[in-house]
Amino acid sequence: YNCYFEAKFNFSEEFFIHSTRDGVPIAYHMSGPETEKNLYHDEERMASVHLSDEDGLIIEGVLGDTLRIKPAEGMERSLDGQVPHTLYEVHYSDEEGDHSHDNGVPKLNGTDVTPESRLIFNMGLRIPVLIHPEVFVVVDYTICQAMKFKMKKITRYVAIMFNSANLRYRSMVQPRVQLTVVGLRVTNTPSEEPYMVEVENYAETRNILYGPTIDKFKDYVAQQTYFSSCDIAWLLTGKNMSRWEDKKLIGNSGGFAFVGGVCTKWKVGMTEERYGSYYGVFVLAHEIAHSLGCVHDGAKANAWPAGHIGSEDCSYDEGYMMSYRYKTPNMYRFSPCCQREVLNIYNRPQYECLIIKNFVGKTIFSSKLPGEVSSRTTYCKLVYRTYTYVSADKTYDMSKCIVKCYISRKGDNMLIGAVDGVQCGNKKVCILGNCTSKPRIDKAE
Repeated sequence: YNCYFEAKFNFSEEFFIHSTRDGVPIAYHMSGPETEKNLYHDEERMASVHLSDEDGLIIEGVLGDTLRIKPAEGMERSLDGQVPHTLYEVHYSDEEGDHSHDNGVPKLNGTDVTPESRLIFNMGLRIPVLIHPEVFVVVDYTICQAMKFKMKKITRYVAIMFNSANLRYRSMVQPRVQLTVVGLRVTNTPSEEPYMVEVENYAETRNILYGPTIDKFKDYVAQQTYFSSCDIAWLLTGKNMSRWEDKKLIGNSGGFAFVGGVCTKWKVGMTEERYGSYYGVFVLAHEIAHSLGCVHDGAKANAWPAGHIGSEDCSYDEGYMMSYRYKTPNMYRFSPCCQREVLNIYNRPQYECLIIKNFVGKTIFSSKLPGEVSSRTTYCKLVYRTYTYVSADKTYDMSKCIVKCYISRKGDNMLIGAVDGVQCGNKKVCILGNCTSKPRIDKAE
């Protein structure tokens, strides 16, 4: 089994990971290129892996449709010191299941919405070369707990998933689409996810009602300022997405998104993921396509968004991404109907967020890190710029790469992860939240 890997980038150049420490909100400023420097893919094999050799070669990720690889836990190294790995398979559920509930149309003041004209190819049509839907990912408590709340491990896992999802989006030609992760939310306690609607007496099987959950998650996203600039807010959950149907609990959805929800207050979606399986990659790519406007192949146009085209002229049985037929090679590709719909959405005035790049990273190369050229007080002022008084506590212990920012003269303060390059003692600097030696930084080709 041979793979030919190349590097791939899925994060914005700079992003924040939002979490808590002892119940206090904390944000970690991250470098996209540094975070995913060991991320690689093979487009032909649909493989996406993270490679590292800090203490022996370690490989983790997706090696195609159902094959996965990870370090073998509890096994001794080989005689030459190599880390043993486990190859394992995951299997998709029955394709004949009912997947009609994995997308929906927003309820607009309880009234029906009248479709408008679907003639979109007018004189003002824009043909984009490439669009970067900016996705903020919330990783739920169940998944974070499985990874022992290790921020670096969680970030790597999300990177592998989106790298794999982007391989599927490479089939889109007009427009070309590449998902960009612009932020992460790490959930440390169940109380930090008030939007989860659990099913009473089903705690052991971790069932949640995804309809009420997605509605509450939408409200939660609207209340948090750090979601305001993203195009899509995504909930990655380790729980079982379920719904009641004829007094029977049904749990075969796997994901949900509002069709055409991107850029609107319905820009939320959610998918299941069983930690270690990367099973949710297919559904993740599928559901985000719903958010970008696509319905299932063979389906009629929706009443909302205005001017929706639909996919009646693309057969569900051909097995493209917007079906659940799982037929190779189409299961890795989007149908012409879905691509047409994304272009349609892109050309609608209410979807200007797909044109605007909200998270603009620096394009000028430097071997310097942010913490080497900016003070902690400057950093605090940039992050908490809405406060009239901001200052850094220069006496605060930096060994854990946490900056203490005062936001009032009374001593009110916030904790934030140190920017890369801040000195943390013993000639070391903070890198990705760890006090370590400064890495070599080369200019990307």
